[in-house]
Amino acid sequence: MQGEQGWQPLKVNAIALEDLRSRQGRTEFSRGVYAFNTQGQLTVRTTGKQGSGILRSMSEANCLIEIAPAIDTVKVGESVTIIPLQGRI
Repeated sequence: MQGEQGWQPLKVNAIALEDLRSRQGRTEFSRGVYAFNTQGQLTVRTTGKQGSGILRSMSEANCLIEIAPAIDTVKVGESVTIIPLQGRI
């Protein structure tokens, strides 16, 4: 961005607070909300329904949850990759 070469978004791992599903064979992104729990661990949950017309979920999100193509399900307590949204940190 702004002429920077090889820019990549910040990606960190968080603990899923709910089961997540994805279509295997493609990278899936869901809007999410991350926070630190009482043990200081980074956790994440979805904003609910992910439809393109659901503005509430877009305004609540402070990250994107990235599920890799090889994964079809993430269970509660498992690690998942998140991309914090700039300006929402």
